[in-house]
Amino acid sequence: MLPDGSTHSTQSQPDWRVEPGQTLSFEPHEQKTLPYETPPESANESLSLEPSTTSQEFDNFTILERISGGGSGAVFKAKDRLGRIWAIKVLRDDRLSEDQCKRFFIEAQKMQALKHPHLLEIQDYRIFEGRPFLILPLCQESFFERILSGKLSIRSSVRLMMDATKGLSFLHEQGYVHRDIKPGNLLIDQNGKAIVADLGLLQQAEPTEHNSSEGKSTFVPGTIPYMKPEVLAGLETKANPTWDIHACGVTLYQMLSGRRPPICDSPVDYLHKSREEAIPPLSTELKKVPKSLDKIIARCCAKQGGYANAQQLHKALSSWYFRWYTRSVIMFVMLLFFSGAAVAAMLPPKPKPVIQPTLVEVLEKQGEVTLIDDKGYAVYPPKIRMNKKALAQTDEELKAYSIDSVDFAFIELCDKLPEGAYTIEGDFRLAAQQSTQFHFGTGFRTEKLADQSEAYIYRGFSFVEPNPMTEGSIRGLTQLLIYPQDDTIHSYTNQYPKAFQELPKKAFPSWHNFVGEIDNTSTSFSVNGVKPLILPNTMSADTLKGITRTVPQPNPFLAEYNFGAERPIGFVLKSGSVDFRNVKITRKK
Repeated sequence: MLPDGSTHSTQSQPDWRVEPGQTLSFEPHEQKTLPYETPPESANESLSLEPSTTSQEFDNFTILERISGGGSGAVFKAKDRLGRIWAIKVLRDDRLSEDQCKRFFIEAQKMQALKHPHLLEIQDYRIFEGRPFLILPLCQESFFERILSGKLSIRSSVRLMMDATKGLSFLHEQGYVHRDIKPGNLLIDQNGKAIVADLGLLQQAEPTEHNSSEGKSTFVPGTIPYMKPEVLAGLETKANPTWDIHACGVTLYQMLSGRRPPICDSPVDYLHKSREEAIPPLSTELKKVPKSLDKIIARCCAKQGGYANAQQLHKALSSWYFRWYTRSVIMFVMLLFFSGAAVAAMLPPKPKPVIQPTLVEVLEKQGEVTLIDDKGYAVYPPKIRMNKKALAQTDEELKAYSIDSVDFAFIELCDKLPEGAYTIEGDFRLAAQQSTQFHFGTGFRTEKLADQSEAYIYRGFSFVEPNPMTEGSIRGLTQLLIYPQDDTIHSYTNQYPKAFQELPKKAFPSWHNFVGEIDNTSTSFSVNGVKPLILPNTMSADTLKGITRTVPQPNPFLAEYNFGAERPIGFVLKSGSVDFRNVKITRKK
């Protein structure tokens, strides 16, 4: 017998394992659901280590609790002197003679040499007071416990069996047969990895030999429900990898369904039915189990044409798992796609973008365009030129379109009107600041100066609001504004002495109505019905001299200019705020 690690399951389970030297016998067993049965009481009769609520010293270990027991011994949870937790398997001392103890050390050394990530590694082996024992890593749980908990899905069942077949593949490659594969001997470590344990019945594989008649051998190692029927019947006496493959098929069936195949419900049924009946397919009973897994289980337990070793079984499981994973990913992507398509179909159709016609297009078609309505909403928002720090927004509380600036800012209402005569009118209101200046202008032009400064020139009218202390006025002017690199605005103005009107004190309400008229030859401006001032669109020589005398670096673009050529229209605001409403432009017939 090759002693090794046993199951660490804390749940009771059937101990149908037959040891060398025992006579095979069967007793009827009626229970058909988990747990199947408890270990025989005789299994631990000769062990002096009994389950106890108090700790017990054993060699250099403190026994914390009994984990499990079987025909070959018992497994305990123990702590060493360094505080590390182990599983120690104490073998039955009444079954080992002195020669058997020597064999124990020889075989333990062989098993310790079998190192693989999916095999339970023996840390050490000793004899204490005549009792041989093994020191093993403590695993989290076994397949058997996971089956009882009901936490095994199809995916996790296949993945764990793939891990187990890796460990079995290594044993088969080394020429060994496990001979006792079952859920209790397949453990799960802290990382969720499957570990093959209990190598106590490990044996060198031999060429398959079939007896012509039954019952010639009573030596049947292993656990009956997981053994090949041919082995039980004495038809196969030489250990070979197919013994482990059959046990893997029964174990996988149990992992997927939560119970062993019906023919394994009792030893008597299994002995007589297993040779005649195949394991029934799970997919007929459990719709969640794919037929492709049924085929793998059936081939594991097939009497002919089954998997020859664990490598072939692992390859089949890996192929199934890859196909399942790929299909799951495709189905998930398709589900997302069709779900998105279904949701999109339920949503109202996305409206086509409406391309708003330009101001000039509407003006030519309708003859009149509202720029800012009576609630201050800008249908065609003004563009702020020159001063990037100026703010323009609708003030819903004031019902006005408000523009704030701390320096010169040109408020462009429309750009490049076609030839013809136009009237622009509306209401405006200045902030209560003496420094606020408000100009109505036309013919804005911009150029880059030699030092990369920007220059703006326009012809327009300056409006100063009257107040109780001073007179107001409207004055015609031509103004040049220069924006150098340092953002300091320079203003050069030429006023027209004949184009001037005084406005008496208290002559105007807070909201002012303005009317500006533009044609191909002149521009006029009036406020609240006062007689309008008129300026020609062309720049005279006197006007040009009046500006260029004060410009540090005069430029050729000032020499000739007709303010009526392009005719952008707007306002110039300096240091303050202005509110607009009811602003519209009309094309004269």
